[in-house]
Order: sequence, then C-alpha cells, then structure tokens
Amino acid sequence: MIEISNINKKYTSKTKEDVLAIQDVNLKFNTTGLVFILGKSGSGKSTFLNILGGLDSANTSRIFINGKKLNRFNETILSEYRNTYIGFVFQEYNLLDNLNVYDNVALALEMQNKVVDPDTVKDILKKVDLEGFEERELDELSGGQKQRVAVARALVKNPEVILADEPTGNLDSETSEQIFELFKEISKKKLVICVSHDAEYAYKYADRIIEISDGRVIRDTQPDVVDDDYLAPEMIRPVLPNKFVLNMGLGNILNNKLRMIVTSVIVAFLMAILTAVYATLSVSPSVDMELFKASKMNHLWMTSRNSETILIEGDRLVKIQTVLPDYGALLYKRQAIVENGTLLTINALPLTLDANSLQNPLTRTLDAGKVDVIKALPLHFVEAGVGSHLYDDLIGNEPSNNQEVVISSYLADLFIRSGMLVEGEMQRFTSYQDLISKAPVIRLGESMNLKVVGIMEHETPVLNNETIALETVYSNLYVQRGFLAASSKEYQLMSYGIFVTNVASLPDLFKGVKNAGYINLRPIYSDTLQNFTRFELALLISVIVPLIGYLALVFLANYISSSILYRKKQIGILRALGSFISNVEHVFRLEAIIVGFFIMIMAYFLTPYFVDVMNFAFMVYFKESFISFYHFSVFSMGFGKIVEIFLLLSVLITILTFTLTNNINLIDPVDVINGR
Repeated sequence: MIEISNINKKYTSKTKEDVLAIQDVNLKFNTTGLVFILGKSGSGKSTFLNILGGLDSANTSRIFINGKKLNRFNETILSEYRNTYIGFVFQEYNLLDNLNVYDNVALALEMQNKVVDPDTVKDILKKVDLEGFEERELDELSGGQKQRVAVARALVKNPEVILADEPTGNLDSETSEQIFELFKEISKKKLVICVSHDAEYAYKYADRIIEISDGRVIRDTQPDVVDDDYLAPEMIRPVLPNKFVLNMGLGNILNNKLRMIVTSVIVAFLMAILTAVYATLSVSPSVDMELFKASKMNHLWMTSRNSETILIEGDRLVKIQTVLPDYGALLYKRQAIVENGTLLTINALPLTLDANSLQNPLTRTLDAGKVDVIKALPLHFVEAGVGSHLYDDLIGNEPSNNQEVVISSYLADLFIRSGMLVEGEMQRFTSYQDLISKAPVIRLGESMNLKVVGIMEHETPVLNNETIALETVYSNLYVQRGFLAASSKEYQLMSYGIFVTNVASLPDLFKGVKNAGYINLRPIYSDTLQNFTRFELALLISVIVPLIGYLALVFLANYISSSILYRKKQIGILRALGSFISNVEHVFRLEAIIVGFFIMIMAYFLTPYFVDVMNFAFMVYFKESFISFYHFSVFSMGFGKIVEIFLLLSVLITILTFTLTNNINLIDPVDVINGR
C-alpha cells in the first residue's frame, strides 16, 4: 500500500500572486491496478503526478510505503527514488534521440548498475509488441511505436509504480486503445497511475478514477485500499555507464563540429599568442652561447656584483679558480697602467680615432658620444705565460721579452684602416700578416715602446649601444709574465677575464661561477635582455594577457553553455529517469576535456609561429644592435613555458566547466518533459 498525505503546492504567478496548485491532497493506493486521474487543464493533476514521481517538490508532503515513511526528499534521494520506484511514460515520449530502440530501453537497466541481458530487453520489447525493433532508430518509428518504447523503458527496470502523463495525447484513437490495453495488462502486477483529460478511456479501462479540480480531490471512486505484505525495496543508487558518457560527449562534439572547430581554433590562437607573450618573459637560455659563436667571442669579464671597483679576492676567488677547470675555462687578470695619475686608455694609441676610423662592415655609424666612450676605455694588460691557452687563436708569435706585445684583431683592424703613427710618420698596413711582418712599435705614454709580434683573432663586434663586448677582450694587450713589475709603472687590477675554450659549456659555466661567488659576468646577453623584457614589456603584457585570457574564457564559456542548452532535453530526460546531476555533469566535463585537448594540440603547433613574430618585432626594435645584425632569435617558447600555460588553461577549463555545469541544476525536468 502506498499512502500520500498533506500534499500542498503553492507557487507565485508572474503577477506576484500566490496560486495554490495542490491543496491538502490525501490518498492511498493499492500496489496494483490502473488508476486514472481526471481533470481539466490547469486543475493540478499533472502537478500532483510530478510530485508523486519526485520530479517536482511540494511545500508539504509525506509519502508512506506500507507504513514506512520515506525521508524528506533532497536531490539525492529524489534521484534514487525515481531510479528505483518510478517508471515514467510521458506525452512527448522523451526518448534519447541519439540512441536506438534497444539502447533507450537498456539505459534504464544500466542506470540501476545492472548487467544488461539482451534477452531481457528483447522480452520487454516483445511484451509491448515491438519484437524485432531493437536496432531501429527513433526517426524510423511512428508516434505509437515511440510510446511503446517509452513503456518498455519504464517496465524494464521493474519499478513499483508506472506514472503516465497524458500518454495518448499525441496518438490517434486506435493507437490510444492499444496503449491503454497495454497499461491494463501491466496493472495486473503493477500500480499504473495515468493522468488524462479523456473520461471515455478512464471509464473503459480504469480500476479507480480520481478527479481533481482547482488542486483538490473532488471525487474518488475507490478511496479504500487493501493492506498487503508488500515490502519497499532498497533504494538503488543511479549511475551513468562510462560508454554512454563517452558516446554522449563525443556526440555533442560531432553534432556541432563547426561550433567546436571555430571555438577551438579561436581559443588555440588566443592561447598561442598568450604563450608567445609569456615567452618574452624568458629569454632563450642559449642566447649567450649562440651569440658568442656568431661573434667568435670567447672571453668574459668578471667583476664584483656590488661594485665594479671592488675586486674579487679571498675565498670567493679560490672557489672560482676551482670551478673554472670543470668547464675548460681559464682565469686571468686584466690590469691597467697608471701614468700621471690617469689610466692609459685606447686614446693613448698612436692612431686617429673618429667615427670614420671606427667604422667597418660589421659596425653601425657611431655618433660623437659613442666615439668618446670607446676612446676612454682603458687598455688592459694581460700577462700570459709561454704556451698559455690565451694564445690558442694567435696569429704570429707570443711575446718573448718585455718589449713585445700581442694585440687583439679589433685593434689590428683599427691600425689597418687608419694607419699607425710611428716616429712622426704614418705607417700603413694591408693585412694582419703585413702588420706582423713590419712589426711596428706602439708608443704608449712617455716611455713605453712595444713591438707588435702577434694578433689575437676575434671578429669585430657590432657596436652601437652595446660596448660590453668591446670592454671584455678587444682592448686587451697580451704581454710576457713579469712585464708590469719590470715596467716600473704604477698599475692596478681592473677586473678578471675568463677565457672560454668550450662555448657550449657557457650556460653551465655561468651557473657554476655565480654559485661560487656574488659576482657579475659580462657579457651575459640573456641577463640584459631579461631585464628589458621584464620592465619594458611589463605594460604590454599586463594589457595583453588579461585581455587574451578574458576572450579565451568568453569563447570557452559560450561553447560549454551552448552545449548544455543544446542538450537540455537529454539532461531533463536523464534527470527524470533518476540520474544524479553529477552524473550528467560528467558528460560535459568530458566534452570540455576533449575540446581542451584539441585546443592544446593546436596551440602547441601555433605557438612557435607567434614566438617568431615576437622575435622579429624584437629584432626590429633593436635594429641597430648585434642581436638584429646576427638575426638571432632571442625568445624561445621552451617546453616549461608551454607546460605552465597549458596547466593554466587546464585549470581555467576545469573551473569554468565546473562552474557552468552547475547550470544543470537550473534545468527543470518538469519543463523539459512538458516541452518547455
């Protein structure tokens, strides 16, 4: 025996007036029989049926099954109640269009977490006169056949009650007769409650007729019921099979391929741009190594980080000297001679220094200010022993006494272009070999004469705003050990140089030396570029990143929301059949994961092109520098950066999906089954 008592349902109309849909309804039902609920449209009969079936809630209600009171309904209990006790048959059939006849019926069993026996499904279809229709698609069926499928779906899970809301409203009279004959047969073992406005069929087939008007029961032909030993079954927790979730998720995508492709492409472009912009915060770790290779530089300039005038000494120097051999590097001192209280500079050389003499195919036009900077660079004396690695790139001979010197190819180029003033006469040279063979004597200061016996080969740096390269090696004069002490000149240690024998080890060398002491290494182009990208591009990034992120979220949100609305009917049907909201949400989360995966794949292949654009723009910005001259790509997307961006995208998609799928709560299954 099933008993319902004190059912009241009130809602507020659009005019803000309270309307009583159901008023103080108290009814008892036998566990079998065909019950018709009659009433005019708007009388409250469908509302009553929806409350009884757990699709709608009442302001007050109590339901008893053989005297056992069901706990007050929440969404979880309502879903379990519909999944276990209730089999629905709707006026609009409410079958899942993407499933065939067999799968529509089998789904009811799968939602009860039961193993589907094909023979069971076939037997049910045979009972509703649909034998052999298992593989039929829904668009191949008539209205009466669809309603029979709906009846089969309700029967297959063996519910306690079958609720039919205007089941023949869209059928002709002959088919209606067949449906009611079927209900009559089912009612011998089940309770069938049918809402209808057709009294003719009620009086022909009903075991009991209940008439409702204005939300109240005004007539009941058989209010008394028979007590029995019926035991209410345990609630069955609903599940959605993984195969169904996968098929529905893929179906959403395949049925809206154009929308998915457009959304994926747009968001992928946005994410690729975002990744490229983000990449500008991280300069390629190989920038130093590649630029050193391109310019054939192999010397570093090392100073104390807190002040260039404070030299490295003590434990720090010992640590650095210990570290360098691991990277095939050699530490040497760069010292300057002081004469009359000032340092000997490049300006002391016997040559003409101006914009014309400093100009060569690898340099840009220099203004007067830059020429003055170059003139003021100190001449660095480097004492090197016989056979030192410092002479690995030597053209000519090593110094054999304190009156001989080896100069850099940069200084040699200056002498070749502008000539050398020797004893009041300008001496010209045509090549490095010509210069070495003539062995000119460089007069420095008041009493220092040095004969050029060799040239250290380096390419001339591309000079404009960057003079660090010039300061590291090109002003070096290589002399014999003990030269400075024997010169009787005052001298001072300016800095330390590092000769690099293996350019490929530069990144590790930088790390090792920096870890050994708090120092500066120059030139480390990546540090300079990193500072530029962090500060000069900060405003650009602060505008672009939020804008791109916002647009990406808008497109993704629109896609997910549209997908939910497109599947509104399916969602309502699944909830009416007893599915948890969380089960339905899995479908759209899976869809979001699949779409997100396609976005990431496309973004991965698009990102390098946008990084190239950023590199091109950067080189144009620095068109007068060595970076642009060597056409070196400063930025690289880097696998780590892509992972970071894609993790961010995954988090955003997850948050967005979980947020938007909560809108499923707003889909009222009553509205869906009524076609609203």
